[in-house]
Amino acid sequence: MNAINLMISKSYIIVALFAINCAAQTPKNNQTEMKVPNEARIEVYTEIDAGRPDAGGDTFTFSDGTVYYGGKADYKPFIKKCIYKLGEAALSELLKENLRFQTFFKENKPDITLGDYFNSLAIDKTEAHRALFPKNLYAFSSYPEEERNSYNTLLSDGYYQGIIAVFLNDSTWYVDNAFYNSSIPLKLGNLEAECNEHYIEGNLKDFIKLSPIVQRKTNEGIADLMGNSKLPNYPLTGIVAAMGRHDGRGQGTWSFEIMADGKINYQHENRIQSSEPAPLVKSTYASPQKIAELLMLYKNNVAKSLESPDLSCPSLPNHDEDPMYIKIWNNEMLVTHYLYENDSRTPVWRSFVKEFSALFADEMGIKKE
Repeated sequence: MNAINLMISKSYIIVALFAINCAAQTPKNNQTEMKVPNEARIEVYTEIDAGRPDAGGDTFTFSDGTVYYGGKADYKPFIKKCIYKLGEAALSELLKENLRFQTFFKENKPDITLGDYFNSLAIDKTEAHRALFPKNLYAFSSYPEEERNSYNTLLSDGYYQGIIAVFLNDSTWYVDNAFYNSSIPLKLGNLEAECNEHYIEGNLKDFIKLSPIVQRKTNEGIADLMGNSKLPNYPLTGIVAAMGRHDGRGQGTWSFEIMADGKINYQHENRIQSSEPAPLVKSTYASPQKIAELLMLYKNNVAKSLESPDLSCPSLPNHDEDPMYIKIWNNEMLVTHYLYENDSRTPVWRSFVKEFSALFADEMGIKKE
């Protein structure tokens, strides 16, 4: 039976698939880091409306019978993604681009170049990297909320412009309009782009909060820059997504965890026998793009479906079951769900498991059709 088809079936069969493939999850020679391609590029994310243009205007009727006209009747936000590949000459020129420290952090920092920023990310230059950023966010947080949200920074809840990220490779990037801004947007007109108009369903505000591409650069991995909130949009450490099963009957215990930094932890016990050879695992790190896709998929599909009155409360579980579980970061916290057979919400979750597994098929060692 094809592995992807197995994922579509009942959650218990999904568990068996992972147990079958578990032996391949440890890379040879104890290597823990994936080799990333040296493909320099600029990624730009903006919000578009994919709703029907002929839907007309929305209306609201109040209790007194008065009709008010609101926005568009069919509004469907999507994230549009454009990739601008950088050749050697274009990259060399871009690395000279000036980055200007944002003045509303109330500290004086000299201009640096994009090349200076990337150089500071070297392991032996931790102090140099820390010196590029404010000591903390107390000054920024002291502004009145309305004023703070008017500032052109990704740290502001009022930010609505697009996201511009310059990647040296899949694990090294800079995001404009966080602590620094630049004239990089003006360079895009001279570069060719490949665009996906419907990259992810959802709005830009949610994407900013759930994308590690953005969120890792709103604190640069520095605890003092997490702000005063105890509820971060995206965590510095810990799990952001996971699925697994404990003490499965004859199928073993397994877990697949994606950490905040992208590292993947796969644990398993008691692998069941199979004549089908387990595929090789190609990496032990998830790209920030895939993590963003997964979290947005949950928020805009599963979470919305579970808001239905018929699905808002779980059925009483059969405690003889060993349920599969899902953990996912949403609304500034890690939520956990168990897939019990007599729970009316299980079909929604089973569909999400299918999407989760398809998105991370390579990392999980699942064969594709």
